Amino acid sequence: MKDPFSAAAVADAIDRLPSQSTKTVKAMRDRGRQKGLNDLVAACDAELSKRPIEYDGDTARKMIAAEAAVELFDLPSATRYAFSQFKEASRDERRILAWIAANPGGSYADALKAYGKGDLSLTIGHLVYERYGCFARFVEDHEDQSSVLIQKERGDGSVRYTIRPEVIPIFKQLAVI
Repeated sequence: MKDPFSAAAVADAIDRLPSQSTKTVKAMRDRGRQKGLNDLVAACDAELSKRPIEYDGDTARKMIAAEAAVELFDLPSATRYAFSQFKEASRDERRILAWIAANPGGSYADALKAYGKGDLSLTIGHLVYERYGCFARFVEDHEDQSSVLIQKERGDGSVRYTIRPEVIPIFKQLAVI
């Protein structure tokens, strides 16, 4: 019988991590700690640190596929893929993006008035969150996920929003704004 903790088995487990559910990765990390498998624990921690949300196995595989699909894309091309082939913009996302496009530098308070009922911050956050695999490599250069697509100027107790100039043509082509 194959030793489940052999170097080869641990290497196989590490290779499978990106396609595993977050729950499975956490369980594997705990088991690795119990068995003193530091490489496995480190790989699990690295995988978990890349995930903005709890993935089930299907979502993990979709995010991996999206990362591979946009691997060589610049931000505008990744945005086109994200909002056309991966997941189209929701009605709420279209509504807030259209308002930001029409009101560059508009404040959170004004955006909230225009957006109306609902959670404005959540909608803005989901622009990237729901399409994380498409934007994962761009996120590390920004203060938060949605800053990949939206410039945020903070001051005087408020935030002002402007869509990044390089993605405006894409949102227009896709009739998002």
